[in-house]
Amino acid sequence: MLKNYTFQKERIFGFTDAVFSIAITLLVLEISIPSFSVIKEHGIGHAFQVLIPDFIGFFVSFMVIALYWKFYLIYSRYIQDFDNKLLSINTFMLLGVALLPFSTGFFVNGINYVGPFTFYCGNLVFLGLMMLLQMRIVLKRAKLQIGKYDAAYLTFRAWLAVLFWLVLMVLSLYIHPFDKFSIFLIFVFQLLGRWYYNRKSRKHA
Repeated sequence: MLKNYTFQKERIFGFTDAVFSIAITLLVLEISIPSFSVIKEHGIGHAFQVLIPDFIGFFVSFMVIALYWKFYLIYSRYIQDFDNKLLSINTFMLLGVALLPFSTGFFVNGINYVGPFTFYCGNLVFLGLMMLLQMRIVLKRAKLQIGKYDAAYLTFRAWLAVLFWLVLMVLSLYIHPFDKFSIFLIFVFQLLGRWYYNRKSRKHA
């Protein structure tokens, strides 16, 4: 009768937060510390110039993980309890989170190749799908607790996290020089979506 079991919400939230925090911290380990011999020979400016792709990858993935974590915090407020289904999805979601430091390093080290970026996008598509699936279950069970526009905004964010990276993954196969800069658009779309649904909510308040 395992399917009828429920699990302690506080322990799952604590474990989930820990995985997010560890993943976001491990990102910095992908940045190599310049050796003093290199600094002495070429100068500190050159040493940091070489690391620009690493810092870009760190910053983007840091902010992306932060966005996913914040999204999880928002919709997980409506979780009454964790049954086996929600716990299983939560576990697969954390698989996507834990893989991000590797996929970020893979992408940065192969920044001139298509495959690493495609893998990076695929990682984020998988993570987004797990969050979308979990969020849909949570909203279905909590429809009496959440407002119409709050639910619409959460649905927008969940689909954005999937479709944005899916589109980039496909485009990376055809528009290679453009794809690396377009990753910053995720933050623009997220802010526009928040502004739109806030405005709609106030209008119908």
